Amino acid sequence: MARTKEFDPDVALASAMELFWAHGYEATSMEQLCSHLGISRASLYDTFGSKRDLYLKALDCYSSSNDGSPLTILAAEGSPLAAVRALITRYATPQPEVPGGCFMIKAANACQPDDDDVTSRVTKNWNDIESALAHTLGRAKACGEIQTTDTHALAQVLMVLLQGMEVFSNNDDLDPRLAAAAAHARALLV
Repeated sequence: MARTKEFDPDVALASAMELFWAHGYEATSMEQLCSHLGISRASLYDTFGSKRDLYLKALDCYSSSNDGSPLTILAAEGSPLAAVRALITRYATPQPEVPGGCFMIKAANACQPDDDDVTSRVTKNWNDIESALAHTLGRAKACGEIQTTDTHALAQVLMVLLQGMEVFSNNDDLDPRLAAAAAHARALLV
């Protein structure tokens, strides 16, 4: 007879994501994971596979999270331009509840160039945001809120700018360049 799990795998995955997010893949040990998740090493392996498998699942969990995500902000009811401006504001605002910045940025910076598993997840996440941004800009153009001729190119520029803003927003002191970048990003929305 199979034993029932004494823990919720979804809760354990969310906890693992927090730990990887805070410390990174390399600096997170199996001992830390077992202790933080409150499960044995055997249960961890049985449920999630290897540490690497768990890390990849944590990246997937992060990508599918809707809590304050750029995709949720861009899909908001009402003015598409207001949604894009809200996204810029979100990136320009320090997020104290976020452990050290965007998990995808941290994963991108830490992964090896030949790590196709992590690279593909980071690329998909960023492509999804860029696509949603282009779609929202297209809606803004269609309803006359902006006049730009190339919403896809504008989405690409904003995506790169927003990712840079995300890095700056996680400094202890609010860097004045962050506010200037947000103002310039908003100025592109004409």
